[in-house]
Amino acid sequence: MVMVEHCNPDILLVDINLPDTNGLELTRIIRDRHPTIKVLVLSMYDRKEYVTESLRSGASGYVLKNAPSREIVAAIEAIKNGGTFYSAEIAQKLLLDDNTINKLTPRESQVLYKMIQGLNNKKMARELDISVRTVETHRLSIRRKLNIEKPAALVKYAIDHGIISR
Repeated sequence: MVMVEHCNPDILLVDINLPDTNGLELTRIIRDRHPTIKVLVLSMYDRKEYVTESLRSGASGYVLKNAPSREIVAAIEAIKNGGTFYSAEIAQKLLLDDNTINKLTPRESQVLYKMIQGLNNKKMARELDISVRTVETHRLSIRRKLNIEKPAALVKYAIDHGIISR
């Protein structure tokens, strides 16, 4: 904790298991004492309970340790730019509520999955092989169907409406 106060980092990578404390508790403490510091959980655990608890603790993302290094870099960039990021494997587990997800078309579900990963419209378009305009249309449709006012509220919405298990 002392090192965090002296260094004042933008982003802190935290593991679930730490020698002196639980990484989730450390995340809570950091977010309470230093709300400008963003936390990325880097863990070997892919259990939904850990992911949802990390969200409740204030983490901006969750990446598995076995993820490719480019995914870890992408997570740091997304969080640095004010977004969120979840490993592809984690993001897949987050989309659980069949009633909500069934409101979406298969393509909208893909776009939602990419949104949770923190991708911007241009990257989503490239990965899904569609135009940026089509991505924008799908994002608008998702926000309307899920009743989301702002794209940044997606993760909060997912927690509140059971898309992410509690």
